[in-house]
Amino acid sequence: PKELGDLSELTHINLDNNSLRGSIVSEIAQLMNLEILDLYNNKFTESIPSELGLLTGLVRLDLDSNTLSGLIPTELGQLMNLEDLR
Repeated sequence: PKELGDLSELTHINLDNNSLRGSIVSEIAQLMNLEILDLYNNKFTESIPSELGLLTGLVRLDLDSNTLSGLIPTELGQLMNLEDLR
């Protein structure tokens, strides 16, 4: 949900294996303290939001096993702390 962006102190999101559908909400990019974003094995469609490139503290981003489309946004190249991308 879009209200997820209101959880400003959140550092980890693990929503693996939940059969979530639709698009990844760009409001996640408001979570400036986020280090881990695990959305593995859901049913997300559409493209990866370029706004995820604003999460400069992100260490792990796991979007594996979804049905995302499009290219990986070039903005993800700005994630200098990113160690694990799936």
